[in-house]
Amino acid sequence: MIIVYVAAPYMAKTPEGIQANIDYAVNLTAQINDAGRGLIFAFCMHKLTDGLCQKMKTHKTPNDEYWYEASEAMVKLSDAAVFGGDFHKSVGCNRERWCANKKQIPLYFAMLWENDIPVMVDLIIENWKSKNT
Repeated sequence: MIIVYVAAPYMAKTPEGIQANIDYAVNLTAQINDAGRGLIFAFCMHKLTDGLCQKMKTHKTPNDEYWYEASEAMVKLSDAAVFGGDFHKSVGCNRERWCANKKQIPLYFAMLWENDIPVMVDLIIENWKSKNT
């Protein structure tokens, strides 16, 4: 199973903007999993962060250090990372990208593949197989 971390902005100026960011990340994650032919498990922190923030008594702000460190830990466990949306404007995404680069985890940028996510997924699978077989 190839583990793919999906990174995209979470924070926004309005609750509607946050929801739009969550929806984008979840939809991208679903597209990757659908195209993965059972070989890929893609996940994003957006739904986990959103749900936990509402229930936790501490660390309610999703952009604090706690969540950055949690995201970076998950990146380190992944075989590949896909960056979507305006990731370059997001502190969290930039930290996740730095972490992936440091661990030499392959990076993929959804904006280059938006019209053909299955082709990007095939590339992720091919690259993983070439390193692990």
